Amino acid sequence: MTTYTSKAALKPANSVGYAGAKLTAVGSVIMSVARGTAADDPGPVSGDTWRLVRLPAGAIIVGGRLIASRFATGTSAASTTVTLNIGLTGAFKDTIDGTSYGATTASQALGALVPVDFAEASIGSAKPESGLNFALGGLLYTLGPLRLTEEQFAQVKFVGSATSWVSGSQMTLEVEYYMGAHA
Repeated sequence: MTTYTSKAALKPANSVGYAGAKLTAVGSVIMSVARGTAADDPGPVSGDTWRLVRLPAGAIIVGGRLIASRFATGTSAASTTVTLNIGLTGAFKDTIDGTSYGATTASQALGALVPVDFAEASIGSAKPESGLNFALGGLLYTLGPLRLTEEQFAQVKFVGSATSWVSGSQMTLEVEYYMGAHA
């Protein structure tokens, strides 16, 4: 098990978030989109973690997505025995009632994705032409926006077996947030 860190996750903070984040004014709110990309060569082993985006304390996550090239050959975008746990490395609160969640809950806070097997997906299933393009979900979907209580990384952790790995695969994690309060 190895932890990898993207170049974007290594960038230092600036006054409204992190360097490299795309900033857009929406009224008086500054929206940020932080994006981190990493190559996942050679094929990962269960437990490998990619820290792709660094997020500041006080950030309120409102959305994002995981985009990746095909991970496996054949009819599946990735081995169907792989789960991609998309989460955070630290504590956060939901914005509805302020309930606090620790780092153990955070590991899948942004979703757990099992890539689709194109051969088994029905005609009505949403399936990309090639690779992965999935909106973040998990607790972000069920609890609403998540407020970070400490500086941390957004990450992707591989769980399971990566069979038929495609050399040169890449993934990008985008996290949309705004600053609720500057730490």
